[in-house]
Amino acid sequence: MAAAVAAPTNGFHSDKDNVVHAKLNYYLDPSLGGTDSFAIGTAGAYRRKFDQRPVDIKDARGIQDKFDIDTHGFQYHKRPSTEKDFTDDEQVKRVAYPEAIQLLKDVTGATNVYVFSHITRRNDPAKVQAALKTDLKKSDDNTVVEGIFPASYIHIDQTPACALQVFQDHFDDSSDLGRHVLQNNGRWGIINLWRPISRIKRDPLAVCDARTITDDNLLPIRILQPPKDRPTQYATTTKGEYMEIYSARYSEGQQWYYCSEMEPDETLLIRCYDSSTKEGRATRCPHSAFEWRDNPDGGVRESIEIRCLVFWENEKN
Repeated sequence: MAAAVAAPTNGFHSDKDNVVHAKLNYYLDPSLGGTDSFAIGTAGAYRRKFDQRPVDIKDARGIQDKFDIDTHGFQYHKRPSTEKDFTDDEQVKRVAYPEAIQLLKDVTGATNVYVFSHITRRNDPAKVQAALKTDLKKSDDNTVVEGIFPASYIHIDQTPACALQVFQDHFDDSSDLGRHVLQNNGRWGIINLWRPISRIKRDPLAVCDARTITDDNLLPIRILQPPKDRPTQYATTTKGEYMEIYSARYSEGQQWYYCSEMEPDETLLIRCYDSSTKEGRATRCPHSAFEWRDNPDGGVRESIEIRCLVFWENEKN
């Protein structure tokens, strides 16, 4: 094996075997200073403490076709978008939403896809960390932090209970699709379509092979809406006062991947939930942004995440 280069003080370095050695933020028990709830987009959310672990993250560049969402919980797929700027939300809905729907149908064989939200990220996480040490140092935890940043902690966007809430927010037994799924025990799920807006040179997205993390290492975290008098640019994906995500506890054997310098014509499909009980099918995929130090002048990470309810109406759970 090739010798690794010396690690800088932040613990990040890469070697010649296309493996990045970085730190990921895992679940930290509240008794040790962690938290099991936070208000999204607030100073308190960014003050959370984690169990930070050094992890080997293998570069998938050159082997992207090996990954399958049903097996690994994630899948890379190259497909350009006719939308390039992603600055106008209404334009994104008109152009990027139908593209996402068709892509998911083509890749997964889904019979129906419904986009329920999207989020774009163009802000520098280093600025919020600097603000926490200066401008926000004495602010209360509910102070709203402006900007939308890469999520640099391991998570799955919905627990099964939260996924069901998202489904029920948009479809119930009064709708044809909702009635069909609920009455016929039909298969459905939630998949995020993640796409770079510009070449990714910092804060890339790492994904965990779903086969290498067990359910007992997934812990529910409650995400609260911020106070109504202090709204944030973030929006939870359910209509209630809170949503529930999974965090993840560290254990040996977890296998992490990222794809170096992803381009705007490349996408990453991430499975957040699948109702399927078929043996061997991946039903969730932990993921996290991580610090990238090979390109310190790489600007901000620009990306869009389109969140979709996905249905296979001819399949049973």
